[in-house]
Amino acid sequence: EFLPQALGLTQMADFPSMVIVLVAAAFVVRSLDRGAFREAALAGTLAGFAIGVKPANALFLAAPAVAYVLARRWRAAVVFGLALMPALVALAIWKARGLGSIPALTYPQTHLAAAIASPVAGIPLDVERYLPLDLDSWKQNMSNLREFFWSARLVQWAPLAGTIALARRSVPVSGMLLAWLLAYVVVKGSSVQASIESGSFWRLVMPAFAAF
Repeated sequence: EFLPQALGLTQMADFPSMVIVLVAAAFVVRSLDRGAFREAALAGTLAGFAIGVKPANALFLAAPAVAYVLARRWRAAVVFGLALMPALVALAIWKARGLGSIPALTYPQTHLAAAIASPVAGIPLDVERYLPLDLDSWKQNMSNLREFFWSARLVQWAPLAGTIALARRSVPVSGMLLAWLLAYVVVKGSSVQASIESGSFWRLVMPAFAAF
């Protein structure tokens, strides 16, 4: 069930997302050099394209944000943000024209009744739709790792050990990789649709495979 998705042999967006996000991350790393504004613009453009392919890839934006803050590359961060904007505007227009509304700014009546959504600056924001955090589901998935590997703790510790090792060479890049991985593993991995046993967990976190 999982291999066709992992090899990109389906029409789903997860494999293309992994490729585009990886290239965007590579340009983010290059843009950390002083004066590398062209690389920052390419990184922002690619990140926007990844979000256009699959809006959930907005989770990746946590990675360049952490990298630019730790590297104190404020101008590169501004260039990245400006290059990102056209894709976000295009996505918003496409959603509004195709669906009649922008899903991120709209919530169903059931959410109104349950008071799940929260108004931000007078705009209703459907947080649960894009941040489906379910701690119990995430704990269950982490526990189920041991059913498919001889040590769940090793799988969980390996990226943390790698982060510490990489920090000896570059703290910004280390922080970027950790933020990239955690954004997908925690947010998408805690969704009720994510399951280790069915393989859906791996599909949902696939854009962060390279970070792992």
